[in-house]
Amino acid sequence: MFYLVDLSTTSALPTTIATGSTTTSLTTFPLPTTPVSTSALTTSVSPVTTVSLSTPGPGDVFYSCSSDIECLTANSDCRNAIICECVAGYSYEPSTKACVTTCPSGYSDSFTLTLGNYVQGHDISSITTDIDTCFDECSANPSCASIDYDILFSECHLSAVTKIDYEYDWYEDMFFDHYQRNCL
Repeated sequence: MFYLVDLSTTSALPTTIATGSTTTSLTTFPLPTTPVSTSALTTSVSPVTTVSLSTPGPGDVFYSCSSDIECLTANSDCRNAIICECVAGYSYEPSTKACVTTCPSGYSDSFTLTLGNYVQGHDISSITTDIDTCFDECSANPSCASIDYDILFSECHLSAVTKIDYEYDWYEDMFFDHYQRNCL
């Protein structure tokens, strides 16, 4: 199971949960302009799976923003003037609410998207497939730290490295999307 945040809209923060190649839309939470007063948001995904999301506070990763200065977590920025997220090369560590370079407890099945970038030349495997299968392949591989997805050719490039590991191999290309895997 993995979690994706679609940042293509500025009016709300839609959350999508995908299992295998099935994608299910969850409740859409409006972007808060003030701190949310609830202590947790819980959404049932299936009869056996429940996902709890702790409410982020001002400056936290996953809190709404309009500029980078509002993102107080080290190594985070304001994506699309909508939400604070870890910058490319850093994984979100939910237990500490930090953006980190390593995940000692392993990786989760959630990813942070960076549009228009990729790490070149460090693939552990490459397959031609859809993005859902690509997520499944990475999630099934404990050493997979990131995905570089070629949108034009539907090529999935799994990698055990991140932008931090190979800054000099980090490239901009509007036809690629980079997905950094987050921590457990």
